[in-house]
Amino acid sequence: MVEGKKVCVICYKMVPYADNWGGAQRVFYYANALVKVGYKVDVIAGRGEQKYEDRDCDFNRIFYKAPINMSSVSSNRTQVTKKTLKSILKGYIIKKVKDLDYSMNNDPDKGMGFFSQLWLFHNWNRIKQQMRGERYDYVIISAPPFGLFTPFFLKRIKKLSGCKLILDYRDPWNCWNDHKGLSFKREKSTAQLSDAIVATNNNHRQKISEDFNYPLDKVFVVMNGYDKQMWNMAEEAYEEMGSNGKLIMSIVGSITLAKSRYRDASKLLRAIDKFPHKEEILLRVVGTNELRENVQNIWKVNIPNFEIIPLVPQIESLKYMLGSDVLINLHTVEDNSSRYLIAGKDFDYYRSGGILFSINSCYSLEHKFIKVNDLGYVAVNTEESIGEVLNQVYEKWISNGRNLKKRTLPDEDIYSRDYQNTLWANIFKQLS
Repeated sequence: MVEGKKVCVICYKMVPYADNWGGAQRVFYYANALVKVGYKVDVIAGRGEQKYEDRDCDFNRIFYKAPINMSSVSSNRTQVTKKTLKSILKGYIIKKVKDLDYSMNNDPDKGMGFFSQLWLFHNWNRIKQQMRGERYDYVIISAPPFGLFTPFFLKRIKKLSGCKLILDYRDPWNCWNDHKGLSFKREKSTAQLSDAIVATNNNHRQKISEDFNYPLDKVFVVMNGYDKQMWNMAEEAYEEMGSNGKLIMSIVGSITLAKSRYRDASKLLRAIDKFPHKEEILLRVVGTNELRENVQNIWKVNIPNFEIIPLVPQIESLKYMLGSDVLINLHTVEDNSSRYLIAGKDFDYYRSGGILFSINSCYSLEHKFIKVNDLGYVAVNTEESIGEVLNQVYEKWISNGRNLKKRTLPDEDIYSRDYQNTLWANIFKQLS
């Protein structure tokens, strides 16, 4: 029986006080799922200045104010309308703090390691009172940012509440770039304090166990997945967008043209520019604010049918997926991260029934996911490899009468969040 069992999740971003949906959705979905099966769930998160769209939820949200504007810290671009000595000095200090954070905390989002720790220190008395008052049965710490995985706090949380402590990795930490410095030692200490660890895939599960000599039977996998209810709503509301006889290839999510970033679309754009039938392709990017207008205009000249759609609500992004022949995902940095993660959007791409096209490393988990499930095509991030896939897709589209048949989904799907989030209750039972 779970009646009366209490769960607390400490994360950093939760709607509506989040600058994007991506960092909040995993916790949002599993917190809701736990309430539905009888748990009392509180989610503690930061309250920043920026608001994302709010959503109805079944769990209780507790927001503690961040001492510094979260969105300005985590932003990769600082937009300044007029340069002043003060703004230049502020930008210089933030950059130096981010660089120091990166070397000490190795957080994927530079600066957020320090600032999430600062949030914890700033609100420690409130968190302490909450722990003492509620005496939670289970406390889940969900990261990134990995400043939340701080032994000083975890020891005290366990002591105050007498809880079972669970670490929830939404993304890999030090293994993504094989970092072995202070943050690696802290990750090992954090792991040893926990009663269980949850990862999003088996590769990361195995890596955690090997790196920290942590019992494999205490590391669990709860994958991300698609939202069944949201997809049903999208399909009911969907109306044909019209292709004008074009092969529609879509990237749903942000892109950049910076080589050091995860979603560098430079080689994809050059490959399409060189493709002999490029006038028959409609390339659509949905939900990006990264490309400056002058850059957009250059590529719109080189690629005849190039659409850029600004940020849209989640249900609208799903409709764009339904209206696409091919759905592209980019992971273009040259590090180990692709071995230990699958993009959350891949599950929505999967649910859409469209053809997936992954541009990623040859040893990536994403490539394996696509091959095992026969979902589409894979390429490494070179113009030649991308060009070969463009030819294959185009030839199949032509041979099928300018049409790519949608895939049929199984009746009971393990890649839905509904299925995946049932696994949390099983984890709790094993810890009891």
